[in-house]
Amino acid sequence: MPMALTYGEPDFNAVVNIYQASVQESGEFLKAIPWFYSLSILPGILLTITALSFKIEKLKYSRCYVLIIIVYFCAPGIKSYFKYGNLSEFNIGLPIFRASNEAVENYRQVLADQTLLRQQVAVVDSWDPKPRATAYQLYILVIGESVRSDYLQAYGFKADNTAFMSSSFGVIFSNYISAASSTMTSLLNSLTLGRNGQHETNNNIITLAKKSGFATYWYSNQGLLGSGETPVSIIAMNADKNIFLKKGDYQEDSYIPDSNMLAGIRDGINEKRPLKLVIIHLIGSHPRACTRTNNKYSFFSQSKEISCYIESINQTDKLLSDIAGMAKASGERWSMMYFADHGLSFENSDTSYARLHHDDRFKQNYTVPMFITSSDSRENKVIDQPRSGLHFLSLFTQWTGIKDRLIDDTCDMLSNARCENQDTVIKFNLERAAFSSLPEDVAAH
Repeated sequence: MPMALTYGEPDFNAVVNIYQASVQESGEFLKAIPWFYSLSILPGILLTITALSFKIEKLKYSRCYVLIIIVYFCAPGIKSYFKYGNLSEFNIGLPIFRASNEAVENYRQVLADQTLLRQQVAVVDSWDPKPRATAYQLYILVIGESVRSDYLQAYGFKADNTAFMSSSFGVIFSNYISAASSTMTSLLNSLTLGRNGQHETNNNIITLAKKSGFATYWYSNQGLLGSGETPVSIIAMNADKNIFLKKGDYQEDSYIPDSNMLAGIRDGINEKRPLKLVIIHLIGSHPRACTRTNNKYSFFSQSKEISCYIESINQTDKLLSDIAGMAKASGERWSMMYFADHGLSFENSDTSYARLHHDDRFKQNYTVPMFITSSDSRENKVIDQPRSGLHFLSLFTQWTGIKDRLIDDTCDMLSNARCENQDTVIKFNLERAAFSSLPEDVAAH
């Protein structure tokens, strides 16, 4: 009871944090429970003593009362039986049974995810990269979250929310299309090799970079474990160094700023290695946006949530500026790429409750920013030819100077050349669709 009052129900994240806690973290966990919450167990003790001394046979119609109580508490289990075809003691409505069931089931899921992570990371990759000269010593890849490009000042939006991107020399891809409209599907198709309709998670950008001589780092404000987290974490766990701010899933309602990763990122950038790849995975603008900004915003548009969304993009731009400052301070030749995993579309667009949410029906669910700047950028360049996240590995290898027989490099993705097969996106049901056939999300900004 004291733990429940402090931390809530034993959900997946609670179980992960307990499972992975060190002795010090366990002590901090217990110390965070207010001492007076311990008093909450006294009523339970008193009720237990009373119940043990209670003579039920003295009650008139006692059997009827007992039957009513049993039916009341077993009703959820009976309902589950008729709905799902099984009856479990854990489906009974009593909190102790329900909490126990949640703890057990979430513990099993944690173990399954941990096992999957270890098994997949152990699979040997198939890369055979050829030595090539690289233009820079330090490559930084920043993966944004839930950003549609038409909400960035750098892409023509009316609010001043991309001061760094708008003022920095570099390359803007004005027609970059994400592989999919959800994080896991988009990043699996962007960051891993796809052959015969399968994702080869062992053949990913981390294992490719390591075989090409890069020291690799992964910093994440997304979750480490969970149904939507573990597949991407499999990629991250191959890195020489990886830090996750969240041990469970991404925790929609939690507020951990992306800026909390900066100290670790600085350490990675400053490590003395001949060649480095630093990957940073943001929580960025993930709904709900006001959670990301601590309910603060400086520009109002339509609703509080939309205004927070605009502010969350400003936070990401500020983070990019800070990271670029660290790269400059390192004294190394560097290049930084930023792109988002997917976009969003409107819900209740014509009301004061307007918000942006995950969807797969509109172009804006896939139109995302991509921007590259570097230590030697001296001009602005716009690539307006379509570039698809399904061919991100081709773009990545051309950016880093890596060459491997498994990755197509017949088209210059870093130029304004027209490249083939750049119009495909993946929907929620994993079916492929032509991006150009999708309607516009017509809601006004």
